[in-house]
Amino acid sequence: MVETCIKQDATTTLLALPFTTEHAAHADAVLLEMARKSLASGATAKIPHHQILYAFRTGHANYRGAAEILWEYLERLRHGENHQQQDPEDETLIQAYLLLINTLACCGKGEGWLLADPITGVHEPDRKRKLVTLDEVRREYSAELDRRSDMLQGRFPLVGGGDAMDVF
Repeated sequence: MVETCIKQDATTTLLALPFTTEHAAHADAVLLEMARKSLASGATAKIPHHQILYAFRTGHANYRGAAEILWEYLERLRHGENHQQQDPEDETLIQAYLLLINTLACCGKGEGWLLADPITGVHEPDRKRKLVTLDEVRREYSAELDRRSDMLQGRFPLVGGGDAMDVF
């Protein structure tokens, strides 16, 4: 049923259905599988499965679960082939950071964290689960803003001969 709703562009209907706990868990599992397959493909998806899962989870007050799929999306953006060559005016990464920060903040005071599993194709195969905190995401967001500011002002590191040198 979940796949059919998404394929037939009935996502709004799917998100509005009154799921029992058991059916919500099943729908979540199906949406998670679809989102991970879509994100792993690396191609710009026609259907944003991760956004549908995010909406489903926030609609069921599962903010930590919503943050988990946002983290995976953000990691794929950050570690993708085009990240270092990314246009500093492209707001995709910034929007992902802000959405993740806001979602983790919805978890409650002192509860803004998630356990991030290693992502196949992004992290080393021997990497273990990682605790990601709201403060850490805020620091990374700030560093990304600084990196973009440096790029826009023509200040960026040059790499040559194995040594990195900052040019200002």
